[in-house]
Amino acid sequence: HILRRTKRDVMKGAIPKKKEQIIRVESTAYQKQIYKHILQKSYDALLKDKFVSSLRNVVMQLRKCCNHTGLLMEHEPMRSQEQLKDFLDKSGKMQLLDRMLFMLRSRGHRVLIFSQMTRMLDLLEEYCYIRKWGWERLDGSTPVQERQRAIDRYNSDQSGKFIFLLSTRAGGLGINLTS
Repeated sequence: HILRRTKRDVMKGAIPKKKEQIIRVESTAYQKQIYKHILQKSYDALLKDKFVSSLRNVVMQLRKCCNHTGLLMEHEPMRSQEQLKDFLDKSGKMQLLDRMLFMLRSRGHRVLIFSQMTRMLDLLEEYCYIRKWGWERLDGSTPVQERQRAIDRYNSDQSGKFIFLLSTRAGGLGINLTS
C-alpha cells in the first residue's frame, strides 16, 4: 500500500483562505524625481550599449527606487526622529507601511514583512529600532542554528515581538509563524 497525502487534504480547514488586497501607493515627489533621473540616464546609456544586461540593471534600479530611494545610495543610519521623518519622506510605500503598522499594533496584531531585497530589510530594521518595536529577522545570512531560535522568540506569547522581517528566499519555505 502507498499512502499519499496532498497539502490540500492535510490542511483542509486548518488555515483560513488567503486574502489578498492590492493597495496602490503614490510615490513621493522625491521618488518621482529620482525615477525620472534613472530613466533619462539609462535611456542615454541604452542608446549607446544596446545590451540586455543594461536593461536588467535599469529595471532593478527602478524597483529599488519604488521601494525606497535609500536602496540606491549611501544611507546614513537612522538614530533620531528627524532622520526617521526624512526616511519616510523618501518613500510612499514606507509612509503607508508606517500608518498600517500603527493601526495593526493598536489592534493587537503582529506582522510578517517579506522582502526580496535584504538591503530593504536592513532599512526596515533601522525603522523598527527608531519606532522601538520588537522584531526578529531571518534571511540567508542567518545561521541555521539561529533560525529556529528567532522563530521561537517571535512565536512566544511573552516575546513582545511585533514584526518579523524575512527575506523571501530564506523565509518562504517550511516555517511556521503565528502573527
